[in-house]
Amino acid sequence: SQAAPVRRVIVDKDLNLAQFVSGVGMGYASGGFLGNVQVGGSIISASQQQWCSRNVGVASGWQGAVWNMVFLGTQGAPESHCGREGGAPQVSIPETPIISEKPFITIDAAGKYSLQVPPVQRARVGPDFGLGRRVPFEEVFVAKDTDTAAEINRHLAVGLDVVL
Repeated sequence: SQAAPVRRVIVDKDLNLAQFVSGVGMGYASGGFLGNVQVGGSIISASQQQWCSRNVGVASGWQGAVWNMVFLGTQGAPESHCGREGGAPQVSIPETPIISEKPFITIDAAGKYSLQVPPVQRARVGPDFGLGRRVPFEEVFVAKDTDTAAEINRHLAVGLDVVL
């Protein structure tokens, strides 16, 4: 799970951040990111390290850690702790000073695609699953790997949003 991001997800029960393999033990787990996630149970970090949770809601708390855990605007995060004694080093900052979630694509019941652009938010705590500004796909240029920077910039210049 090295640097594996999880964004804009709702988990009804517990969330395990590593896989347990019977007869072997805990699978590999070395860092990752949760952003804008709601968990209905606990988050079990197992052997995770170099971890960042931003604007997460955890109903039943966070279990376990190895080191270098960072919690930003996370409801249910453990208390900050530094040092070698008394638990894993972790930093909990109560709110995210400024954030804009990644844009994402939706499709409605009629089969029409839209680009959803979340707004900039300040002093945010916990997840936010609002849609933000809706941009119909008629106003979006979907770039391909063969498009040049000049082609993409031409579409931006006429006011289109761009999806890479």
